[in-house]
Amino acid sequence: MRTGFRAGLCALLLGLLLAAAPAEAAYSLPLSQARLGAVCATKPNTEQAVACWLQQHPDVANAMIFYDSTGGGPWSRWKPQRRTQFFAYFNQMVKWYNAGAVGGQYPSPFDFPIQPEPLPPAPGLGYMYRDSLGRVVYLSLVANNLAAELTAAFPWSIANYAPAELTLLLNMGNVFANYVDSQGTPAGFYFVGDTHTSPATAGYVVAFLKKSHVLAGNQAATIARLVEWSSRLRHYWFDEGDPNRTNFYAVAEYFWGPNSPPIPASTIIRGTTYGGPSGPTKGRFTRGCSGTGEFMKSVLQAVNIPVKVRFLNCQHVVPVFPTAGLALTHGDDPYDWAGRVTPFPGFPTPEPEERLISIADLATLFPAGQSLEACEQKTGLQPIILGINYLSDMLMTLYCQDRAAVTSRAAGLIMKYLSPHWPELTPAEVQQMLEQTLLWDRLELKVTATNFCGGQ
Repeated sequence: MRTGFRAGLCALLLGLLLAAAPAEAAYSLPLSQARLGAVCATKPNTEQAVACWLQQHPDVANAMIFYDSTGGGPWSRWKPQRRTQFFAYFNQMVKWYNAGAVGGQYPSPFDFPIQPEPLPPAPGLGYMYRDSLGRVVYLSLVANNLAAELTAAFPWSIANYAPAELTLLLNMGNVFANYVDSQGTPAGFYFVGDTHTSPATAGYVVAFLKKSHVLAGNQAATIARLVEWSSRLRHYWFDEGDPNRTNFYAVAEYFWGPNSPPIPASTIIRGTTYGGPSGPTKGRFTRGCSGTGEFMKSVLQAVNIPVKVRFLNCQHVVPVFPTAGLALTHGDDPYDWAGRVTPFPGFPTPEPEERLISIADLATLFPAGQSLEACEQKTGLQPIILGINYLSDMLMTLYCQDRAAVTSRAAGLIMKYLSPHWPELTPAEVQQMLEQTLLWDRLELKVTATNFCGGQ
């Protein structure tokens, strides 16, 4: 009886140990069990856990499209050596996130600003990275995307993103325009045009966003804070009399150094010294609406927020944030003087979230088939609305000039500036709309209280 009892007890204990093994394996992984799910959390290592998770999230796997000289495509067609390289970066980022993702000790798989190789003119092709460098750049960035997801580094998850949103985030086209190994040009990863942003390592970007207090508890607040931070950017310019003023590629070196564009995200974050005829001038310079959109896309990619850089039919650019349902009315909105409101005691300033509009409102502002003139008139409308609501520095300046010239409201500079943005209304209707907001009365109150006109 005792022997049978002991045998039964041993069998029971062994069964309990075996039943507990999957849970132990799940908790031994340095990944989020909630993000992995019950099945994938039982895998013995991160490589198998990631492969399991990608099998359960085929839209993510299919968006991870990468090509190089050995071939490629979505995750299912990656060569073993590419997966090995990917997992090396993935595990580095997992360790960093689990350590708190703090300080300057982030993984640095490549040096930045990256120096692309200038090539002789080729149809549709510009600067490029050679195979070995391009692989490191893309694989390390997409490894960060999955490491952040599966460690729950941010409150939002990519698991339920739509295929188009995942493509914006994970496809190699977010970093490079394409891979070329023919056409008589050197094999490599090419940029096209002059608007691309050259990425920094994901760890550097995440550390910057945390240090700058841009990262928030949700996507909308994070985007709004980045827009607010971007108010310090300065639009590039051409100097009068400069023989290079018609050659953007030559002028780009004044702002961002040799071999630009592409413009490195890190030089925008850190700032550079303009070296053109009117320099030297220190600042954080941007390519303008397209450059700001690409900068935001590059930076937010590191924290798993996709950005669509949308070209309007009037050739302006608006950044769109599809997973948050938000957009700007122009890539230049963050630093547009029309919406700049210097803080004064007793007078409110806009919240960062107010600089954004809904995607539905964006569609109303820029409908299909819109004329070029109408597109121009609605571009950058949100800073103007904020200027009216919060009495921007620009409107106060125009008001001071109108008051000094003793100009009527109907004929003043304020009306001349604001009327064109509501072409669907007559000037009299625009004035009536503004009168209903007590615009001129509020401006008088503010310029008097702050002695704003005295400084003009």
